[in-house]
Amino acid sequence: AIRASAALSGVARSSAADGDGGAAADEEQRAALLSLLQGTHALWSSPLTRAVQTAQLALLPLLEAAGVVEVKANARQRRGLTNPNMSIGTVSGDAMRHRCVEKFRELAASEQGLCDEASLEQIEASELDTVEAEARWWSDKTESERDFQARVAELVSQIRYSPHESLVLVTHDDVFHELLGRHTHTSAHVRQGPLLKQITSGSVPSCQLLWCCMDFGREHAQPITDVVDMSSLLQVAMPQQPRRGRSVSGRGSE
Repeated sequence: AIRASAALSGVARSSAADGDGGAAADEEQRAALLSLLQGTHALWSSPLTRAVQTAQLALLPLLEAAGVVEVKANARQRRGLTNPNMSIGTVSGDAMRHRCVEKFRELAASEQGLCDEASLEQIEASELDTVEAEARWWSDKTESERDFQARVAELVSQIRYSPHESLVLVTHDDVFHELLGRHTHTSAHVRQGPLLKQITSGSVPSCQLLWCCMDFGREHAQPITDVVDMSSLLQVAMPQQPRRGRSVSGRGSE
């Protein structure tokens, strides 16, 4: 995938009852999770170019099925006091698609084999839904902790009321820290305590793939009832795409 501080997450809504935590490591469940990922028909992304690039290239097979990457302003990286250069945008609306294609072509020219012409043509022909980013989606000011928490809570509400049974979200480690730190049910902490501690206590590795089960029938504020690290399945799910690369747009800026 394009090198970024983003993480990838398959988010599935479910009302299933709690099961045996050890089943998460079972091959049968891994196959079911992989099938869920490959069968997803909604692909959401942060508006930052490097995140959209990840959705378009690393998840190209999913893009073919979904037909569109939906940009979600609430999934953007936080611009805080310790990272004032993060989440700075330069384009909005349809210009975002043109910028992504332009940067892909620059990247393909500089790193042979990263993206072939056929993939570039598919990406150029794909749709980028920028309804939530038609206007300036970034701010020159830092975002307070309170405002950041409210924004991520709104993102959770968007997932809850979306028409999709499952979706893939490409976002950033600070968003995942907030999602998994504040919106995870106690049952998930019992089942996946070590994994959750690892994710929420440090930086999320680039291109980490997490599956989260969200049961809004149980708890609206803390709907995440299970989390599974599916990173090892990324190459199985997307065999024709290279696992790592670098982002033309770079860290920090859009």
